[in-house]
This record gives sequence, structure tokens and C-alpha cells, in this order.
Amino acid sequence: MNLLFIEKQVCSGEVLVSEQAKLSGSMHDREHLQSSCCDVLHITQPTREGVGNIVRQLAIQQSSAGHRVGVASPDDVEFTTPLIDAGCKHWMWDSVRSPVRGLWSESRRLLEILRKSRPRLLHVHSAKAGLVTRYTVRGKIPTLFQPNGWSFRAGPRWVRSSAHLFELVAAKHWTDRILCVSQSEADAVAGRVDASKLTVVPNG
Repeated sequence: MNLLFIEKQVCSGEVLVSEQAKLSGSMHDREHLQSSCCDVLHITQPTREGVGNIVRQLAIQQSSAGHRVGVASPDDVEFTTPLIDAGCKHWMWDSVRSPVRGLWSESRRLLEILRKSRPRLLHVHSAKAGLVTRYTVRGKIPTLFQPNGWSFRAGPRWVRSSAHLFELVAAKHWTDRILCVSQSEADAVAGRVDASKLTVVPNG
């Protein structure tokens, strides 16, 4: 099963329908779903190399398939121009890689983007977007998280410990599906995260 197939299922409503039906609140009630202007919103801090390439390729494929696709990321002409040319909507999300710097301002800006885009689904890429998005949204919008390498496996000890604790809480309460790029990535949280939420989709 490849990632584009999973995303097509989600965008067509074949996945997470039950989760959508249970949603409530101002950001994602029934009126929100009906007035949505974006089938899927990709959120990423990296815009270059591996993660940036994955986001760009997937968003363009989805747009070409007829889905309404949005991308929220830092401003990067090389990253955003192909997306806009392909019909994707881009929202500038000024985010830095640090797990501590910019949290509150990034959260406020993300809320503004969500109010404008009204997405049916969030596809969140890598650690910083995963932290800010899930803390901000808290399950009010169906969320797929693609870690592209767990944050609790790198950095100082206090960062790893804090990241690990947050991930356990976020995976349980604020994440509908976790897309791992390798079996080892899935195995790193096996037994601590609901296995039904884990899907392995190898890169390439």
C-alpha cells in the first residue's frame, strides 16, 4: 500500500469517516466539513531535501488527481513555486526547526491558517510540525502524522525525554494515523502506541 493510495482513501472519505462523524467544536463541526475549501492540508517545517521532496511530490500528485490540496510551510520559492503551478494553495507558516523556539507564535499562525483553509484532513510532516499542529488542534481535525524519524531519538537527553512523553500523549489522543517510513520506525513505538494507528509506507 503506497502513501498516495492512503491519501486518496482519506480524501475520498473512505478512511477516518467515523472519526469525522465524532468531531465537534468550532474548527471542525458539520458546517465546517460542508464548507471546507481544502481536502487535505500538508504542514511541514522542512522544505528541502527528503521531507520537502516528499511533501511536494505528494501534494502535486493529489492535486493532479483532482483533490483540493493546501500546504503550510515556511516561505521557500523553490519549494512553493511548483506547488502553486500544480494548483495547490500555499499558506506561509513561519516555523523554525528548534523544538522550543517559536512555539506560541507558530501555534497562533497555524490557527489562522486553519480558519482560512478549513481542511477536512491534516497530513503533518516531521517533528516540529507534529508538535505544534497536534498541540494546537488536539484532535478536532483528523490528523495523519508522518514523523520521518522520531524526535525522541536525537538531541539532548531532556529533549528526548520530553519528546517521548509528548509523543505518547499525542499519539493516543490527537493522532488518527501514524505513517512510518520503515518497519524499524514503527517498532520504536510498538507496545506504547495503538498498533491500529501505525502504517508502514516505505520511502520510494
